[in-house]
Order: sequence, then structure tokens, then C-alpha cells
Amino acid sequence: MSVGRGALVVASACAIALFVRSLVDEPIPFPAALLAFAVDGPMRDALSPALRRAWLIVLPCALFAATWWLTGAAASWHGRYAGQVDAAIIARTGWTGTAWLHEAADWLIAAVRWVIGVSVAAAFAAALAIGGLCGLHPRWVGRGLRWRPLGVTAAAVAIGFWLPLQAAYWRPAFLPPNWMEPAFAAVKLAVLFVITQLAWTAVLRTAARMSRGAD
Repeated sequence: MSVGRGALVVASACAIALFVRSLVDEPIPFPAALLAFAVDGPMRDALSPALRRAWLIVLPCALFAATWWLTGAAASWHGRYAGQVDAAIIARTGWTGTAWLHEAADWLIAAVRWVIGVSVAAAFAAALAIGGLCGLHPRWVGRGLRWRPLGVTAAAVAIGFWLPLQAAYWRPAFLPPNWMEPAFAAVKLAVLFVITQLAWTAVLRTAARMSRGAD
């Protein structure tokens, strides 16, 4: 994984972990590895609270992973059979302007993955963090599909992921190849990290407000 994309992934993971920590009654040791070096207790005393709460993050991430797999399968199917779809449309209607249909299908798959998938996973994470095992009730699906979390998620994906990803490899043409180049890269990645954190925090806080408002 490249440095730019790796920074964005780390930022997203940190935002999720800090969100869960802000909602649960007992704070999650974050990062637990640092607390494990404390001299007043063994490592298992620092890791056990984090492991007990790990399901609050693992289950929503597994849900998003399933969405990722399903949308990937849909994209693969579309790629394999796009030519046959074109042939069928031409044979039935004689119409050859089908390029926009395939582009619309690609956008639909991306929207399901990055907007609906993220919004529903965030709603699931909020329901678990606030309600515990009661959060397994599927009411969170409806909350994740409301217009407000979907709109916030779409804006966050565009501002906090897509735009930073475009800027991850950008550098001014006039930048000299000396110490200024790594310094610029460090500052740029720090700025992208902050932007990503703010964007995903907006998604997660919106999900938390929707969950608290429903309880």
C-alpha cells in the first residue's frame, strides 16, 4: 500500500476507534500497546478491556467488508457482461448509445459501496456503542438509510477520502529536490490526516445523534 493511501486508512481507523471510545461507558485503552508498558500492571490488564470492546468495531467493519465484496462482485459481473448487454440492446432496439448506461452502473455501484455501505456501517457502530447487545436489533438499518446520514456520508467520502486521495501524490512543480520535498510531503499528509479525521467524525457523530434520537 502506498504512503498516501496508507495514511488515509490509518486516519479512518483512528476516527472509528476514537468514536467508539467516546461513546462507551468504559474508555477503550487507545492505543492499548502503549498502556501495556505501564509499570503498575501486566500487559493483559491493558489489553483485556480493549479486547472486550473489540466487537464494537469488528462487527461494523465486517458489515462494510461484506458490502465491499458484494459491490465488487457486481462490478465484476458488469465488466464481464457489458458487451453482451450492449449486444442485446442493439438487437432489440437498434440503439447504440449505451455508454452512459455503463457509466451510470459504475456510479451506482460506487454509491452503494461508499455511501450506503459506510452510512449503514456507521449506524451499526453507533447502535452497538450506545445500546450494547440491544444494538443488534435491525432498527439501525433504517437509521443508516435516512437522507441526513446518507447526505453527510456522501459529502464526507468526497471531502475526506476522494479529494485527499487525489492530492496524496501532488507536489508543486517548483519544489526543489532537497529537504523541502520530504518536509512538504509531511505537512501535506498531516493536513490530509486532519481532513480525513474531521470527515469521518462527521459521519460517525451523525450516526450517533440519529441513534440517540431514536432511543
